[in-house]
Amino acid sequence: MALKKIKFELLGGNRKCTYLDIQCVSKAKISEFNGKRYLWPNGNGYYKHVNVTEDGRHSRTVVVETDSPFLYIKYETGSWKNVYESFTGLYDVEKEKWIMKIGETKEEGKELYEQLKKEMIEEGFAISNSKPVTNAIAYYLYKNAANEEEKKLEKAKNMMQEIINLVGKEKALEILNSL
Repeated sequence: MALKKIKFELLGGNRKCTYLDIQCVSKAKISEFNGKRYLWPNGNGYYKHVNVTEDGRHSRTVVVETDSPFLYIKYETGSWKNVYESFTGLYDVEKEKWIMKIGETKEEGKELYEQLKKEMIEEGFAISNSKPVTNAIAYYLYKNAANEEEKKLEKAKNMMQEIINLVGKEKALEILNSL
């Protein structure tokens, strides 16, 4: 994807109480822990903060330059006592819109988020207690962003891992060699 400048608006707050994390993502990574499979956003790309302008304490405009198809964004701001805005979201760079933005303040894509959580469970993926939105974002990438060849390879890799878990590595190699 070509380099593209995007601009989005965020609520402002005390700079000492503000956290902004932006990651370039394009696919999902599957990990296993205690027998449960989890999805996490993954990928790489270039991004750079071009400009951050503040209109007093109430508004913050962030301009980012990136070649990534999606940006995973976590943002929290407020004062020592109050949270003005807090969310975890997925931003589609090409369409220049939020796919989902879930948190304590105004939310976008809540219906999609709930639907993705249901589908994840149906497909056998676990949802983290501490990062359910992150898992849902990863599932969105798993379903929509990865090309078909990557999906086939990931599925084959998971099936092979299950075979290794069932019969051991040496027996799994024997099975593969017999085909």
